[in-house]
Amino acid sequence: MAVKAFYGLGARTFGNPDGAVTGGGAYAAGGNNPNGPNQGGGAAIEGNFVTSPDGHNWTVASADAAPIFNTLALGASGYVVPVQSAHDTIQRAASLAALGSAPLASLSVGLQFVTIVFARGAFYLASDDFGAVATSNDAVTWVLGTNPGANPLERNHPAPYVVYDDVNARLIAITDVGALTTHVITAPIPAPGNPVVFTDQGAVGGGGLKVLGVQPGAGIALAMDGGFNIWKSTDGGATWAQIATDIFGGTAVNVAGVMFGQAHWLACAQVNTGLPGVVQSADGGVTWVDVSPVGIDPAGFPVLGTDGAGKWVLLCNFGPSATNYAASADDGSTWTVPGLYSSNGTALSVVLWDGARFVACLAPL
Repeated sequence: MAVKAFYGLGARTFGNPDGAVTGGGAYAAGGNNPNGPNQGGGAAIEGNFVTSPDGHNWTVASADAAPIFNTLALGASGYVVPVQSAHDTIQRAASLAALGSAPLASLSVGLQFVTIVFARGAFYLASDDFGAVATSNDAVTWVLGTNPGANPLERNHPAPYVVYDDVNARLIAITDVGALTTHVITAPIPAPGNPVVFTDQGAVGGGGLKVLGVQPGAGIALAMDGGFNIWKSTDGGATWAQIATDIFGGTAVNVAGVMFGQAHWLACAQVNTGLPGVVQSADGGVTWVDVSPVGIDPAGFPVLGTDGAGKWVLLCNFGPSATNYAASADDGSTWTVPGLYSSNGTALSVVLWDGARFVACLAPL
């Protein structure tokens, strides 16, 4: 069974016909959230993992088992996370509960803000700190790749730093070349043990792309720019065309992201309407309607996740005392608001579907 992983705050889907599909996003104190606003750096916050089969009832799977970033990947060798104690350290465990006691691996580069994707039997780890992607077959031994110009990856944090287009067999990322300009970079999946080598595809959308998402099995990549316009690529990120303009109708104040469900595409952002900003498209991203849940405190940023078969969850992170959450069983069209999850934590950025349940990462209050 394919496993889907999603980034919060405009959670992402990473398709993989070869097995597990994974992702994550790092969070650091000071508001620097890869799935939230760009507000500077800081030390990482410890986290708990909680799980739910339907987005309504959550249970604790690990109680501060490890001082982790809220990046989470799931592959053939188990769960993989970076840990706080050393910003260049990776931990792998067969279960969530085992995190904190599992062996560690180390890279010689910083992992302050991280994405991990599992594709074609290997892990691909991207960090804006070194602007490239490291690859590993076992999450223990890593090979660092190259990025044209050695530029940092785009740090507008709603997006994963790298996505995988399973149809075109390409890794796609956005790199920050300075002066508010970004370029799309792409790379083929390398042979085992070889580095990832990106090619610079140049500026797209005036050079202001911020977030990425890929529809599994469809060869469709979407990107959102700073004006909340949607761009589409069907050739592995080589060329892009704008398909929608300001999908939040002038209400959004911070870029979030796009993701894919059963028949609908959803996007989310921080907006100025007093609701979590969630919009839905049923026509391939051309038109979007507001489906924001009513009755949920929108403090902070929305975190979205889906099982790809009609179930969605939405969590609002950075709440004042607990995590506010909503759930949908009809592919994001309507939402129920069960209430607050108050087990000593506020939602961070990662929401992963592991084939049977949602997994979210919470930070202690």
